[in-house]
Amino acid sequence: MPTETEKAEKLPSVNDLHDSKGVSHDVEHGYAREVHHRVKNNLQIISSLLSIHARDASNADVMRAYTAMQMRVNALSCVHRWLFDEQQGQGVNSAKLISDLVPSLERSIANVDDINLSIEANIGEIIVAQDVAVPLAFLITEIVGCAGTAAATAHETALHLAITLRADNAKSDRHLTIAADIFKPADLFSPENQSASARIIRAMVRQLRGTLVHMAAGSYEIVFPAQLHQHTLSAI
Repeated sequence: MPTETEKAEKLPSVNDLHDSKGVSHDVEHGYAREVHHRVKNNLQIISSLLSIHARDASNADVMRAYTAMQMRVNALSCVHRWLFDEQQGQGVNSAKLISDLVPSLERSIANVDDINLSIEANIGEIIVAQDVAVPLAFLITEIVGCAGTAAATAHETALHLAITLRADNAKSDRHLTIAADIFKPADLFSPENQSASARIIRAMVRQLRGTLVHMAAGSYEIVFPAQLHQHTLSAI
């Protein structure tokens, strides 16, 4: 029979437990990163298939519908790309996310609406959680997409948008502003507008527990809290 001293010597030390937990955390983090990487790759495949269908579309409306779906898939893919960035691991760097999103939006709208779209992004180095990153990416995608459609309807050949995201400090509200001359005439996303894009935009604002305000000068202001405590998806 082992003595009490021998039994005690076999018990794991505090350092052993700490090291074991550290290894477990690293393994779990590695698995999560791999899952997000595979999801991103699958989303990129879906995006490519939608792009093929858009190019083969029989008319402009069908092409626009496929392109809208592709833009939404790309937005989600961008979130998964940056969710487990090697240098962060704590969320999504909004500056990297939006900088990654902007070029694909410019290409998509230029292809479907034949508009020379330029987007100026001024984004602070703000780390956001996944439950913020997804609706944030969708909001920007839908609003920019609607701007492109409105410009095409007005027979515009060029469109410039300015996107800013700022916060006074880590715990203060986030302020997202998307400005363009095409937003000056009227509110495109008023409650009376029941289009798919308008419903998605209002739903994403609700998910962020934020507010959406149309400014007569030609911009949309979305203000939302730094931390979300409810993780439910709003009905569209």
